[in-house]
Amino acid sequence: MNFGAVDSNKHGLLYNQVTEILERRIKETTVGSKFPTERELCKNLKVSLPTVRKALSKLVDKGYLTRRYKIGTVVISTQANKSIDLKRKNLVVYIYRRESNIDDNYNTMVHHTITGAIEEKIREKNLNLIYRVMDEDKLDLGGLKENVSGLILTGLVTSKTIRAVQETKIPFVLSGDPYEKEKAPPALDVAGSDDFQRISLAAKHLVKLGHKRILYICRSTERFSWEIDMFRAYREALAQADIGYDGKLVMELEGLDEPGVHKAMADFLDKQVKFTGIICMTSNMYRGVMKALMENNIKVPENASVIVCDYAPADITRVEYDLKELGNATAELLYEKLTASAPGWKPKRARIPYRLYEGNTTKALKAGGRKQ
Repeated sequence: MNFGAVDSNKHGLLYNQVTEILERRIKETTVGSKFPTERELCKNLKVSLPTVRKALSKLVDKGYLTRRYKIGTVVISTQANKSIDLKRKNLVVYIYRRESNIDDNYNTMVHHTITGAIEEKIREKNLNLIYRVMDEDKLDLGGLKENVSGLILTGLVTSKTIRAVQETKIPFVLSGDPYEKEKAPPALDVAGSDDFQRISLAAKHLVKLGHKRILYICRSTERFSWEIDMFRAYREALAQADIGYDGKLVMELEGLDEPGVHKAMADFLDKQVKFTGIICMTSNMYRGVMKALMENNIKVPENASVIVCDYAPADITRVEYDLKELGNATAELLYEKLTASAPGWKPKRARIPYRLYEGNTTKALKAGGRKQ
């Protein structure tokens, strides 16, 4: 990236001139772009390190850049930061990137609970919330755009979805990470759950109850960032308890429907692999697993302890987070971004903690354990 040379004959402080040069180039780039290092800028502009640092600091204050340890400098805006007139632009658009043509009852419940909390919080700020569904990675706000102050993006979000939203030049936040192996880039604002903690709580609870043979049932261990985090949490919990990892105790499912889970669990039981504890990712998984266990006369929790890392009835041991808390955090993050009076907004990640609720599907393992 060539920035051109400074004019040594020009009056004024040198770092101000460097700031102007860099600012012009930032306006020609895209949000999320990695910025050259300090030393690369020194070499390119033929100026000292202190001069470059002063210029970069000024650009951070103006809201163009963010600087993070081990990540570097990233473009977060191509325009200087200004607070938005929310009396004139009083619309917030909640954009749901559809995950399937027909949502099941569970997804509908989760979606409605979160959006309900968002809408309530947005109204507290004297703003109005409207809804839009994206079936493809295209967003057309039509005549509404002039009155829109911010966007909330959720659902089956990918890099293409994010780019489509960025093209609107309207401030936005993500509710949840993209459906990709990597988490949302550091230049984006995200409100989401702590999925590493989700599985860590479940696995450590079973370990505390004396279980060493813990079956981990999931959709995948490596498709998306949260799946990678959850599988890492499972393995780390075992390692911290000096329990060896056994790949035979990891069941990856092709589908999440109850009949498919039931068949997969029945096939697993036929293999006679020893286990005393089970971690299920979803309520659908739990129902399919329980059906297979009952058919094989395996009682819960007498013969096997089961934890559901999802929303489930109060009598089931489960790990879940407060959906309303996520909705509130999402709305607050967007509002904070829109009303930031000081220049230099730094992207944030709001993490919603998981909590473990003990029901009657888990119990301490007796000495000697259970044989299967």
